[in-house]
Amino acid sequence: MTERDECELKEDDGLLGQYFTSASSQDRFTERVLIRTDPEVGFEWGDDSPAFGIPSDNFAVRWTGTIEAPASGLLEVSTFTDDGVRLWLDEVLLVDNWTNHSGTRDIGVFNFVAGQRYLIRLEYFESGGGATCRLEWRLPGEEDFVVIPQDAYRPDTDIDGDGFPDSC
Repeated sequence: MTERDECELKEDDGLLGQYFTSASSQDRFTERVLIRTDPEVGFEWGDDSPAFGIPSDNFAVRWTGTIEAPASGLLEVSTFTDDGVRLWLDEVLLVDNWTNHSGTRDIGVFNFVAGQRYLIRLEYFESGGGATCRLEWRLPGEEDFVVIPQDAYRPDTDIDGDGFPDSC
């Protein structure tokens, strides 16, 4: 039997967040310094650090897991970030703004089927200044984007079938 990593022991809803220091613009995911389950991605860190042991600048985060929409159809999925972001749903790249920028909304569209789970991976980096990363959607009939709630997520998937989540 395979021994489980600490992040594989978590059972909470949310996404698995792996936090890294960044050595350079070519090496954003240099050293992993923290693993935790984040209930949602609605962070406004400003000039602060996301957690003890992580610098307030030059860090990156990779969130992984699955997502389930409450409604079927084409839904707009939005990131609002200050700096870079990439978003994949079911291994399809929906958002690719891997640049230094101030607060920017990027929108992708995905065809969800209610009750079905989809792989999700969100990557974010912070170079300097204020730090913001929000993952939102706009549901049918709604005007505004809202942060995707915790109950839409599961932190990991077991693609290889060994009984343990695979992303750490």
